[in-house]
Amino acid sequence: FLNELEDRFGPVPPEATRLLQIARIKAIAFERGIRSITVRGQRLFLETEEGVIAPGGRLPTLQAEAPDEQLHELAHVIKGAER
Repeated sequence: FLNELEDRFGPVPPEATRLLQIARIKAIAFERGIRSITVRGQRLFLETEEGVIAPGGRLPTLQAEAPDEQLHELAHVIKGAER
């Protein structure tokens, strides 16, 4: 979809790119059974029907500081999240 936007309208603003990334994260979360994503500080609270996902008893954390990098990292963490 991003490529089509660029093809038709030229460079896509960062805000639109972020919006598409958020939509992608929501789609991945839905596929993984994650019904809620909360970020507090650097900690991720990924909630499923069974409860919060905490591999090894620890909450996943984000290492990135920049918002765009955090979105990319969040997508990666969600892809690997266990149900």
